[in-house]
Amino acid sequence: IAQPPSMPNETESLFVNIGNSGYGFGHSSFVKLISNDPNVSIVTDSVWYGEIYPESLNIASHAFVVSIDPGCPSSYLAQLPITIYTDDYNFNDTIGLLIGETGFSDNMESGTGLWTTGGTNNLWHISTNRSFSPTHSWYCGNTSGHYINNMDCYIQTIPFMINTNSSLKFYRWFDVPLYGTDGIYIIIMGDGYADTLDFIGTGGALGERGIQSDWFEEKYSLSEYPAGETIQVKIAFISDNDGDTGEGFYIDDFVAEYITMIQEYTADRTEQMFLRVHPNPFRQKTEISFQMQDVRCKKQDISLKIYDVGGRLVKEFNLQSEIGNLQSVKWSGTDQLNRPVAAGVYFVQLKTTEHCLTRKAILLR
Repeated sequence: IAQPPSMPNETESLFVNIGNSGYGFGHSSFVKLISNDPNVSIVTDSVWYGEIYPESLNIASHAFVVSIDPGCPSSYLAQLPITIYTDDYNFNDTIGLLIGETGFSDNMESGTGLWTTGGTNNLWHISTNRSFSPTHSWYCGNTSGHYINNMDCYIQTIPFMINTNSSLKFYRWFDVPLYGTDGIYIIIMGDGYADTLDFIGTGGALGERGIQSDWFEEKYSLSEYPAGETIQVKIAFISDNDGDTGEGFYIDDFVAEYITMIQEYTADRTEQMFLRVHPNPFRQKTEISFQMQDVRCKKQDISLKIYDVGGRLVKEFNLQSEIGNLQSVKWSGTDQLNRPVAAGVYFVQLKTTEHCLTRKAILLR
């Protein structure tokens, strides 16, 4: 499955690619999807795949259609049974359908609402002393610009759902003494577990780091955590009792997201659809040109949407022109409320109930 997560109260096309890892042929193959989940109903439950050759991947040219109940939780993983039928054998499997937003993002400019904090001698607070961008960051220190001895305190994200192959990144600035054990642990909290990814500071049990006091981006893979897992990220600061302290730690631009699940569909379906983003990359404005070749399409079944790399819907366009004509819209790097979005990679997706085409759009600032 290669598309952003679905949302409650939406009817979505679900493209499922079928791989044959063996040496036999899958003759006259078709796939049936069912749902035992009260939050998901199947509108189109069967897709024909034809011949599936040995050691090959059959790219779906048609889609299942699923309908998400309006009362579905905002972060939810539905498990949908699927059966692959061929002339010689049948195969049962289950696919996970992510519903709602995945990932987490905070630039620390809107307060502490996405975090909790606590612990011993807790000095974590939102500060304007230093920041990577624009003006605020989490800081573990007092109003004099220092932390103290015997601290064991933390900031922790609210729970959020992750997608396949997610990553965690944030910027940090710190100043600690050369000796001792003062620094932060990066911890993933889940259902019944707490995994320590790293220690940043001086001393510690996870390897030595040089003392750095400049903004630096830390990156960690979350690929071992399955799609649909609900986690929290804790940043825990500790200081020893040797009497030697420093300015402490600043944390900014914290993001947990997935990159690779949204893919660009190119040659597989271009006989039915055309989609181009130009100029690309762009700074102020880009033109999105598209055309539908399938005259059976109904205008109300066509959507043109822009997603960020976390699968969150950024912009949806209201399409007016008729099927078969080359159409275009302009995007000025704003969201649905016409607010400027951050620089980065976005995905423009043209979709019908039968076909889907996606292109990258790179916004520069």
